[in-house]
Amino acid sequence: MIDLNLDFDDEVKLPSQSRKNSQQKNKNRKELMLAKRKKQKAQYERKKAKASQLLEKHGMLNKSAQNNKSPFNAKQNMSKPQSSGSNPESYQNKSNLKRKTDGKPENNSSEARFKKKKLLEGDKDQNYVRKFDGNKFSDMQSFTKHLFDENAEEIELPAQRTVHREDLFNNVVGFESLKIHPHLVGNLTTIFKLESPTLVQQKSVPQILEGSDTLIRSQTGSGKTLAYMLPIFDKLMKTENLDRKSGVLAVIIVPTRELVGQTYKAAVQLTRACTKIVACELTGGQNRNSEKARLRKGSHILISTPGRLIDHLEKTGCLKKMPALQMLILDEADRMLEMGYMDKIKHVMMLLNERKLEETKLQNILLSATLSENVESLAGLALSDPKRIVLDENTEGNEKFAIPNTLKMRVVVIPPKLRLICLASAILEKKKTLVFVNTMAEVNFLFEIFSKLGYPRKMKMQTHRLHGNMEQKERVENMNAFLKAEKAVLIATDVASRGLDLPNVETIVQFSPPGSAREYVQRVGRTARKGDAGQSLLFLLPSEVGFLSAVAAVGAGQWDQSDVEDVLKVVFHNKRNSEQQMREEAAAFQNEIEEYITQNDSLRELAIEGYCSFIRSYAAYPSELKPIFHIKKLHLGHIAKSFGIRDKPTDFLTGRDDLRWAQKREDAGAVIDQATKDKAKERKEKRKKIVETKMKDLILSEFAA
Repeated sequence: MIDLNLDFDDEVKLPSQSRKNSQQKNKNRKELMLAKRKKQKAQYERKKAKASQLLEKHGMLNKSAQNNKSPFNAKQNMSKPQSSGSNPESYQNKSNLKRKTDGKPENNSSEARFKKKKLLEGDKDQNYVRKFDGNKFSDMQSFTKHLFDENAEEIELPAQRTVHREDLFNNVVGFESLKIHPHLVGNLTTIFKLESPTLVQQKSVPQILEGSDTLIRSQTGSGKTLAYMLPIFDKLMKTENLDRKSGVLAVIIVPTRELVGQTYKAAVQLTRACTKIVACELTGGQNRNSEKARLRKGSHILISTPGRLIDHLEKTGCLKKMPALQMLILDEADRMLEMGYMDKIKHVMMLLNERKLEETKLQNILLSATLSENVESLAGLALSDPKRIVLDENTEGNEKFAIPNTLKMRVVVIPPKLRLICLASAILEKKKTLVFVNTMAEVNFLFEIFSKLGYPRKMKMQTHRLHGNMEQKERVENMNAFLKAEKAVLIATDVASRGLDLPNVETIVQFSPPGSAREYVQRVGRTARKGDAGQSLLFLLPSEVGFLSAVAAVGAGQWDQSDVEDVLKVVFHNKRNSEQQMREEAAAFQNEIEEYITQNDSLRELAIEGYCSFIRSYAAYPSELKPIFHIKKLHLGHIAKSFGIRDKPTDFLTGRDDLRWAQKREDAGAVIDQATKDKAKERKEKRKKIVETKMKDLILSEFAA
């Protein structure tokens, strides 16, 4: 039987017990929140103290930032209205009304929207908040102004000039018109993916096939390698009973190991048209005994640098006699002469003429991107009644260059303190970038900083390096890795500026101007090759703008001017942030680099070596460029900033005898008393008066005459 008697006291207690449980839950939730906030505040205070110590150590701490309230305190104060008429308890009750029964805030509440918006704005700068004592705006603004204050003045560039643009493929003829072996034509179509010859190939191949000595001058990337390689293969393919014992028909000399490898690769691809033909590469850094073994087996084409070829001609027995020798090719002759190979080239020519058959006339072919006095002198020595193939004939009498139609040249004038972050942004603009610097120490520094620290916004990019002091194995591995990568940057000295064919390189960045306008043209020639589009970006300090006049004088004086913001916005700008925010984010990356270098002793040493080598490289510029690249025009302290060094140059130049003069510069941090300044000013005024007097005497003597 069911008991229907009800205990009314129990009925009254049930809702009261529910309220007590709810209150207890709220109390526990509040305690948990307070404990969590207390823990967060303790973590924040520890980070704040650590960041303050770092910033104070390097003189970057804004004193006003030290008195700012913690953001945790600010959030606590937000929960209590400041007006006198408000009631804290009622405010707390109203805030509780915005909660669901499960204690979570509604998604569509104004508080949730405010927190989400604040998170989005601060997300990209969260590292900066940690490093700048939590006061993102004031400290960020101070450091950003420190970097960008010199960029307000606009620099006027020299006047541009008419540029001779060369179209490589303005012909409709096919390779059949060159009258080369049909198997070669098929190889060029299937393996090289070429349908028609370039202008230099169209004009050169028939002349070389006739057996004439030939001088070829054309722009870089115009197809000069195939211009001499096709006649060599055509002659070999028409040779009866060709085998490995037939002997060496052609010797090809190039200036660098990388160019040897590239030329050898082209020869190997052409051998698919005739598998009996054997090419052999000889370079320093390889095993000499292995090379001797290949030579003893027999080769038809030798591709080598001058020094290694002389070594084998003098020490390898199978090369003591070369009865089949018919052709000698000197590729990149101007580069070899610049590298001081004139004597070695003469020695090679003497040895080859001694070892060929007496009745055989050696056909010499010389290729160059320029026709300087040294090249003309070598041509007079090596060539006999040559056929001259000069596609960009200059009627003005001075040296000019042709620029590919598909090459876009840009120039940006950058204050020294912004060079590093601008380089990081420029590298990320395209998928494949080649960066040129003047010294090996700069290559090592930039490689280490970008490969270990990475790039802004954690963007992915493979980083490789190339310079002449690397082991041959490492040079080959780096080149192959760069060529195979989809997104990569190669940081190199001018060892990569001549002859190298680097497919898919979209941008050339010249972080430091080269030693001559001629070298500028060779650098930009690594892109826009074989009709592909490409661009170059030249970094100049405000004092280096005069270099553009030298570039214009050799026929490359047509460029687009970019400013610092144009370069930085590639990475640091988006639709949500303003120009000031873009600058602050760029400054954040600069500060990240500086902190990383400060905390890493080995990287700091690389930065110092890079800085010193950059300063020393100014002394290596030729005399005609000295008025532009003069050491007195550099601000040594600001240049240190471009290597991520926070210390004054006088702090780390101590003990360097070659840079002792820099330790006495005020812009390097040296303290100079007023008396010394006055004496220097007197000497300067005295020299100025002497020059003025001499000029007046000269003018008077001219009138008297």
